[in-house]
Amino acid sequence: MLTRAGYVSRAVAFTYTPSPIEHPETAIASHTPLAEHLSRILGLPARIHYEQNHADIIRLFQEKKIDLVQVGPLPYVKLREQYPQAIPLAIFREADGKPSYACVLATAFDGPKKIEDLRGSIVMVQPLSTCGPLSVHYLLGRHGRELAQFPYDYLNNQDNVALAVIRGEYAAGGIKSSIAAKYGSLALRILDETPPFPGLVLVGNGATLSTEQLAAIREALLAVSPESDHGFIAGKYGFAPVADNDYQAIRDFSGDAQ
Repeated sequence: MLTRAGYVSRAVAFTYTPSPIEHPETAIASHTPLAEHLSRILGLPARIHYEQNHADIIRLFQEKKIDLVQVGPLPYVKLREQYPQAIPLAIFREADGKPSYACVLATAFDGPKKIEDLRGSIVMVQPLSTCGPLSVHYLLGRHGRELAQFPYDYLNNQDNVALAVIRGEYAAGGIKSSIAAKYGSLALRILDETPPFPGLVLVGNGATLSTEQLAAIREALLAVSPESDHGFIAGKYGFAPVADNDYQAIRDFSGDAQ
């Protein structure tokens, strides 16, 4: 059973929030099969609650209004720093089967050939997006440039960023490599790419879900394979085990970028 009307009591339902990578309608549709699967595992109705801002997601999770959340590596690290009850359960595998992804700085097909030639404004998703200032700062720095040299904007989700770059509204944008591949046929070209980061992670709220419930979710996700007849969209490539220390590289990376 799935509901989307208002916050609900922990005794009767759980609230699931997807990462704001995509447009709200797309994100909700792609996460509905997974949320319904978890509903069957827990024996509780699921409610999908979309938030477009990572900072709001982190706040609502700490306020115990979100029970399960899908977040990228940087938002996870920030959440865990503030709220040790954030329990990583499983990593969403990417299309290549790997539990990791890269961020890219992309331009339109007729844009600059290299970062050294980049002029104009840069667009990113959000300040707390892994593919936002953290990655863009790193990629520019590899080519002797700095983010402070460019005007920049935020457009909330990665689809918005990709399309704005394709339309020529910005000289370049920071997005996931898979999003760049998705729009590659629409004349989006990669200027540079980060090393792999640990992937999107499903995080459970240890203050609203019991140890037994968290363990049941983890076990159910790790049992999923791409060959499973589950009808998933989000999670269709399966899940990988995760531990908090898998994200130490992000902590180190974030410290270097400051």
